[in-house]
Amino acid sequence: VVILWLNTSKQNLIIKYISISKKPDVLCEISGSGQTFFLSDLIGVFIRHSRLNIQGHTNIKSNAGAYADIKARFSNYLMAYEETTRWFFLNCLSKLNIIGYDNGSIINKLEVLVQADKVGLRIPESHMVISKQDLQNVLKNNNEQLITKSIAIGLSFFDLNKNVSFHQYTAKVDNKTIKRIPNSFPPSFVQNNFDKLFEIRTFVLDSNCYSWALMSQSNKQTEIDYRNYDWDNPMRVVPYQLPKSIEKKIHRLMFNLKLRSGSIDFMFTTNGEYVFLEINPAGQYGYNSDCANT
Repeated sequence: VVILWLNTSKQNLIIKYISISKKPDVLCEISGSGQTFFLSDLIGVFIRHSRLNIQGHTNIKSNAGAYADIKARFSNYLMAYEETTRWFFLNCLSKLNIIGYDNGSIINKLEVLVQADKVGLRIPESHMVISKQDLQNVLKNNNEQLITKSIAIGLSFFDLNKNVSFHQYTAKVDNKTIKRIPNSFPPSFVQNNFDKLFEIRTFVLDSNCYSWALMSQSNKQTEIDYRNYDWDNPMRVVPYQLPKSIEKKIHRLMFNLKLRSGSIDFMFTTNGEYVFLEINPAGQYGYNSDCANT
């Protein structure tokens, strides 16, 4: 078995040649390596964590200055060519045994919640609000237990000079929060919060589920969002077996979303309920697997 690993943070795919014949094919190169391959040589592909970076050939340095309009129109013309090439490449790729998909880390989290509810998974009561008044009403109707989280890819900022990073995590919303915000704000996503015993991450690959229990409630720093790691006092992570009834609903959900792999987050409440939170189609599993020695 030959495995070709593409570091998408540093390397791109370069489309070198396309053959349009009885058997269409694409010759690709991995940037910086000189290594080439035909798509027809591949048996399977696992697209994980990020979209495929396909290196373009358009290199118009600036659309300003003389002939700015011509430069802009010519740039758009070349980009349309590259998008056609990219579409053909992805269409050929889709005919292989493929896990994941282009833009694999992007998924509509609102639609996922709707689909999870349809297959019978318990989901949190969820709202999009744009005003302090609406937020106050939702908070009151949920026993003043709310959290807010991103429905897109979370923001991260890095200060290389000070060697620090800032990340967007799930956060608690209470009356103190409301006092600090304006009367209106951009659309924000809130959900009712649960009293939980622990969290569960389940990595799904085709018909298999691999789960870990994350004892996030043992530490104040991780009790709202386990990703807010306390590196000085790491939480305990252990292998876990979900009930078969939950796993069956997971497989129905994955089928409906046309996903073959991904990582799903649940919480297990003090009332003994499994509450579905979200799917990460990028399929993060390494950290939990290392911690649980699995």
